[in-house]
Amino acid sequence: MEDTPEVRNGSKRRKSEVVMVSDLVVGESGRPPMARSNSTFSAADLETALAKAGCGKFNLALLVLTFPASCTSSFDTSSMSFAMPAASVDLDLTLSQGALLQSSCYAGMIIGGFIWGPLSDAFGRKKLLVIGYLVDALMNFLAGAFPIFPLMMLFKFLAGLMICGLSPIFTAYIAEIYPKKGRDTVILSTGFSSATGQVLQASLAMWIIPIEVPSEIPFKSWQLFQMASALPSLISGIGCLFFVESPKFLADKGNHEGALKVCQTIYTINTGNRSSAYPVKRLNNTSRTTDYENKSKLSKLLEGLDILKPPFVQRAVVLFSINILAVGSFSTLRLWLPEMLTFVSKSTLDPNLGLCPLLEEGNSMRGNLSSTNLHSRDVFSTMMLVNSGCLIGHIVLLCTFSCIGIKAMQKRLALVF
Repeated sequence: MEDTPEVRNGSKRRKSEVVMVSDLVVGESGRPPMARSNSTFSAADLETALAKAGCGKFNLALLVLTFPASCTSSFDTSSMSFAMPAASVDLDLTLSQGALLQSSCYAGMIIGGFIWGPLSDAFGRKKLLVIGYLVDALMNFLAGAFPIFPLMMLFKFLAGLMICGLSPIFTAYIAEIYPKKGRDTVILSTGFSSATGQVLQASLAMWIIPIEVPSEIPFKSWQLFQMASALPSLISGIGCLFFVESPKFLADKGNHEGALKVCQTIYTINTGNRSSAYPVKRLNNTSRTTDYENKSKLSKLLEGLDILKPPFVQRAVVLFSINILAVGSFSTLRLWLPEMLTFVSKSTLDPNLGLCPLLEEGNSMRGNLSSTNLHSRDVFSTMMLVNSGCLIGHIVLLCTFSCIGIKAMQKRLALVF
């Protein structure tokens, strides 16, 4: 018997009702049914898991921590340059000794540059960040507490040994824990934070160094400034205690359950929901090969030296040369500028004679000056103005990347070079 059109239409309606019911999840007793979420994954890769964790309070807290963490490098390398005019008089330092004291931090950075990457792969990001920042804070504090030239060189050397690895490890930590959307902008913002820290350090020097310290306090004002320069590292070390380990590091180690728990923690902090509501239930296997995991920690550390072997050594030499020229051109003037401005301000010669005669006279007057005569707020305000130029450059860079995008900017730079 042939179905009538009414029967066929009724059958279609019943089928559509069945489809609609299949897309519903019956709630608890007495509650209306809820639509099944299409965002529930039984398994997902790490990028998807981080995206499903959302962007909220956790990411905002990480962005706040980025500021002191990004300031640590500039505070470490520049602290002695602000203190040097007064310290060189109190410690009776020659120009060569002052240069050694300022370069000791960079010497530590050079020696420690090759070990921190393998260390972070072997022991994790969070543990090294906490220990490294706290040790760096201690070294900077001791450099101010003990005004003895050999000890100050040692403490600044150890501070450089710490900070050279902490900055790239923290940048890697941000990249591994922040969702892909907005990750590039957050990483670029570390440069903005570092430039802001340089302006902040100059203002801190203008506030602390010119003050008259009571005789009851066994420290000079420049020593107090050096101790205060340890604050960004101290804040960063304490702050990292309250954050999670990098989920990518855990996943690479084969600890997918731990990586999933980290993503659940981020999800809970961002949304306020229970971890059981997190849509991803399992992470896909992204761990490294068994051969790598079976290697000893010493072998993993030595792998960091592969950059000095072909085929990487050619590119490494190019990158090292670019960094040497960039850091050298930027830091040489920046580190000596406070002392140059200080002695120029004390010169009695006609400024039209040029910079060299003014510096020569100011340096010849070094033995007749006391540290209290070298506390000019104008010098530090000038340094604030100089450092603000770097800040403006980072603002322009961030705006440029935001407007045209990272990939488009990379293509334009590739065409230029």
